[in-house]
Amino acid sequence: MEKVTFYKDITKDENKYIEITELAKSVNNNKILKELTENVRVFDKHKDKENYRRAQAKLPVICASAIFQQNKTHSLDYMESHTNLIMLDYDELLNIEEVFNKLKENNYIHLMFHSSSGNGLKVMVKVSLDTITSQDANMSQKESNEAYNRSNKVYYELLGKELINITGQLPDDNAKDITRCSYLAYDNEVYFNKNSLVYKITPKEFEAHERKKLKQVRRTENRVLAVTSAEGIFMNEIIEYLVENKLDITDNYDDWLYLAFLCKKLYQPDVALVKFHQLSQFSEKYKAENTTKKFNDILRLE
Repeated sequence: MEKVTFYKDITKDENKYIEITELAKSVNNNKILKELTENVRVFDKHKDKENYRRAQAKLPVICASAIFQQNKTHSLDYMESHTNLIMLDYDELLNIEEVFNKLKENNYIHLMFHSSSGNGLKVMVKVSLDTITSQDANMSQKESNEAYNRSNKVYYELLGKELINITGQLPDDNAKDITRCSYLAYDNEVYFNKNSLVYKITPKEFEAHERKKLKQVRRTENRVLAVTSAEGIFMNEIIEYLVENKLDITDNYDDWLYLAFLCKKLYQPDVALVKFHQLSQFSEKYKAENTTKKFNDILRLE
């Protein structure tokens, strides 16, 4: 049976292992979790960041991707095995209910619930790490865990790209580590598909992804994908202002196209797509899949 590591809260090492079916029921039915989640959302609504963080810290957490030793913290040093599960973490999703409903139609989605703030989603997918993880009889446990962690990160990144047509944005890049914990939150709409498909990538796809990342690193001294030119920095500031104030500047189709070409010019493709979604998302006409398709069409133009 599929199990994940459960911690009473983020500060404690006391843990246990729970099955996914039990987890889905808890998210849907646990009265204590409901009360804790409601407290978090009250503070979030009033923008009380200090009390929000305190309330959130009382929530239980799970590590979806790894089993850790009994009553040990969630680190590679104490990892016993991987679970073949990935938890994608999406923050501040616009059109969140539309995204939620469309993700339910995707055969790879195993478990999904709203985040503690109510503005994001936790999305679990079954994967197959062994197909791309090199193991050697001479490896130490730590070396083996590090190899699985590399594979976990690749799966996380590729799954994010796989689903961007639906979500309109990439998942939180900080959540791709195999030791990452996710806050649980009450959700009476929790989605669970026990017959979800296993998302698999081949060794060739893994190698191609790693080569692409290496090229990107070599093109940028600090491993940052966003541009550092004056134009790019200025554009980042504009986008940040528009997103913060939820302003739309894409209502005119010609303006929308111009912004797509501008993103293509200023950013590397993966980053450019995210930036284009950020610029497009506040339009009443916005649809994530149409935005991605239009940008991909423009990418193919010389």
